[in-house]
Amino acid sequence: MRPVLILIIGCVLAGGASTMLKLSGAEPVTGAFFRCLFAMFPLGVAWAVERVRFGKLSRTEWTFGLLSGLFLALDYMLFNQAILDSGASIATVLIGAQVVVYPFLVWLIHRAPVAQKFILGVPVMLPGLALTAGLGSSVTTGPHPLRGGVCGILAGVFFAGYLYCNRVASLHDRRRMFTPVALGTFGSVVVIATVAPVVQPLNFGLDGTAWVLLIATAMLGQFLAFVLIGRGSADVSADTAASLLLVQPMSAVVLGMVVLTERPTLLQFLGILLTLATVGFLSLPTLPPSVRKA
Repeated sequence: MRPVLILIIGCVLAGGASTMLKLSGAEPVTGAFFRCLFAMFPLGVAWAVERVRFGKLSRTEWTFGLLSGLFLALDYMLFNQAILDSGASIATVLIGAQVVVYPFLVWLIHRAPVAQKFILGVPVMLPGLALTAGLGSSVTTGPHPLRGGVCGILAGVFFAGYLYCNRVASLHDRRRMFTPVALGTFGSVVVIATVAPVVQPLNFGLDGTAWVLLIATAMLGQFLAFVLIGRGSADVSADTAASLLLVQPMSAVVLGMVVLTERPTLLQFLGILLTLATVGFLSLPTLPPSVRKA
């Protein structure tokens, strides 16, 4: 199977996770916990296999792998709340904030230069996120659009933290394809289980349909999606991978409208278009000066 197709399938699966979570009816913390817990079964096996093949993990891999789990736990809990408050499609668009946050995070830590297009894109994307969250709309796709908007954007910020830590852990030993994801997912399970009694107790009384949907989310939207995105991204250029990742929010919008009958308002549609257009602009490859002058 071609790498581009593998990457697209992974993004579609990741985009569909929000729809499955909303259909499950699980509370935000419960949905986040079982999404990660069930995914640990195949990830744990893959982790053990890579441990036998490639040896022990370094301190860097342990530290950043588990730290990524903290950010992933916060991302998932806030993201699930945004789904309930704003709708599955809107929430998935809002976490696109990570496209802006991630390069600034790298700049803050490593002082890596920030491309001019990111500076130009931020003033466009921020209003887009605000409109997507429901600002100025009298009728929205969810019961608490403002809270959902804040949760969705914060989820994007924490997801940027996850991406950074996961990348550090992954680059330390590129042979390990599953281990960084397994460490992050395991760390997320521990964090959510720790805070659940205080934030929102876990609900073990879900019906059969909810359990099936949560298992499907774990297998398709967590384990398989992350594996396919990782494999596909490794075999195509970074610019191509960044552009194809736009399939995730786009598929979430389509599924939200078709499956959940979510109908964003005109202003929310404008916000979605502004957000996706900005993300697309930021994902375009930056030509070297010699090429631009030619």
